Amino acid sequence: MVKDGAVDHPSRLFEGIIAFARARGQETSTYTFSDKEGVRVFGDAAVEAILGFLPKAVQGLWKRGVHYRVQSLART
Repeated sequence: MVKDGAVDHPSRLFEGIIAFARARGQETSTYTFSDKEGVRVFGDAAVEAILGFLPKAVQGLWKRGVHYRVQSLART
């Protein structure tokens, strides 16, 4: 997963699983987590594809600004 860019470090995967399980409680399943992360990865890829059509200045602005978001932009 690290090699393919799905996660930047293995600990991030485990942190994500734990946070997901805590938020969902008893209704948690591996399928639900997998689906949620699949949608996130697909969304990230779509944003990268769209950014590829924009001027370099806008790409840089997005890449710097995305680190300051305080809330997930994904719909869950």
